[in-house]
Amino acid sequence: MKTVLKSAMVRVVIMTLLSSITTACTLRFPQFEGLATKWMGTAEPVAPYTWHMASGDYQQEVIAVSTDNGVVFANTADDAMLFDGEALRRVVKLGNNKNRYEIVDINQGERLLRQYLVNGARQADHVCSAWVKNAVEWLQTCHEPVASQNSYVNRLGFNAEGKLNYIDQVISADNIRVTISQ
Repeated sequence: MKTVLKSAMVRVVIMTLLSSITTACTLRFPQFEGLATKWMGTAEPVAPYTWHMASGDYQQEVIAVSTDNGVVFANTADDAMLFDGEALRRVVKLGNNKNRYEIVDINQGERLLRQYLVNGARQADHVCSAWVKNAVEWLQTCHEPVASQNSYVNRLGFNAEGKLNYIDQVISADNIRVTISQ
């Protein structure tokens, strides 16, 4: 008799488990949902912080996050860029390009000496003008220290409210350009 009862109970437990699994049973605890929202808050929408990043043929969406050092643009593909308010200062990984780029500016009065580092090693120095504002954006012209025709322009764009809405900048001496726009 005891074996029959045990066997019946085992069948009931197994059937209950199987029916729970196959019917996709969901357990909710409404009494705790209010507490969880109170403690953790509601999630902010991500759309206002989403930007589009492009470098050559590589394109990704990135999220802008404010930090003490500036704005970090990052995504789940491990791309990350630090913008300090004037320039992209660090770029870690761009798609399959696993290099770490750093940009260091040394103020020389009317101009800047821009040092490009790749994976911690100094790649080259370029000379850059101060930022100049035109009607719709700020522009900075850079070139190699020796007079050359190989100059390039970095751009910062702002919307009508004065908020940054795009960055277009060369991040290396071999002219890798990154554009981030909202």
